[in-house]
Amino acid sequence: MKKVPQYSQFLDVTKKGWKIRACGVASLAMVLDHYKKNKKTSIDKLIDYGVSIGAHNKELGWIHSGIVNIAKHEGFKGERYDWRDIDANISFNKMNEYLKNGPIIASIHKNFNPKNSGHLVVVTSKNKSHITIHDPIARKREQIKREIPIDVFLTGWKKRIVVVRPKSKKICECKKGMIQ
Repeated sequence: MKKVPQYSQFLDVTKKGWKIRACGVASLAMVLDHYKKNKKTSIDKLIDYGVSIGAHNKELGWIHSGIVNIAKHEGFKGERYDWRDIDANISFNKMNEYLKNGPIIASIHKNFNPKNSGHLVVVTSKNKSHITIHDPIARKREQIKREIPIDVFLTGWKKRIVVVRPKSKKICECKKGMIQ
């Protein structure tokens, strides 16, 4: 499987005033470029398009349905899932079903601290003890890829994801009853 690229909203965004609020589109660019062949997505262009369709809210940040619409504009398909009202273990198992098919965008509290505001990261893999993420808030390239203990991830995860795939690929190869 092709590696997921590592983008930083502080290193890869050039639009004035957007470095502090580009986590959603930086995460989307990582997922899009994971599937593209030798073509880098312009995060600045994703910002422009996202703003033009109302995908960014000044108070809330990037709207998940807006990220899906940006992905569709880029020739992909996508879905958003919100499991806030479901038990953490059940929602985590659901997330893992989608992760088996490729990287996903997860909604978290910054630094996995529930007291912090919202943030979006790319989840690339998991093992028995850790989740591997690409965090666009990193200010150094070598700090983008991080391994997070599962218990820490669960503490700071908002139980919401965005799944983006090429049109030729299924959103999920999920077990019956796990999808949605």
